[in-house]
Amino acid sequence: VEEYIFRAVEQTRRHYHVHSERIYLAGYHEGATLAYRLGMMYPQRFAGIISLNGAMAREGRPLLRLPEVRRLRVLIGHGIHNTVVPLEWARQDFRLLYTAGLSIRMHTYPVNHGIHLDMLRDINRWVMHAINTEEG
Repeated sequence: VEEYIFRAVEQTRRHYHVHSERIYLAGYHEGATLAYRLGMMYPQRFAGIISLNGAMAREGRPLLRLPEVRRLRVLIGHGIHNTVVPLEWARQDFRLLYTAGLSIRMHTYPVNHGIHLDMLRDINRWVMHAINTEEG
């Protein structure tokens, strides 16, 4: 999977001239776990991680490259009624990454395990704020 993602990113960068510091890994549920894993293993390739109703792997927390990982931005969006991935797991991830020194935000939404429209709005605002901040 990681090779597929790296090829897709390279192809996208060639076609759209996207700078590597503007590439965010986003995932929903298990995809969020993969986004965390790849972002933490290869922090130099990405600007940040977006986790929607997901969580980091519960064993072997991937903070081995902590100095490099600290440059990543992380956004967590989680349903408060989520019965598949408990809200407490997302809160634990937030606390761990915050304590480790990452730039992190967490928002909760009135959904179970689905995607709420406000999640997408918040992602857009968060990414655009990061781009405007880096240019300003």
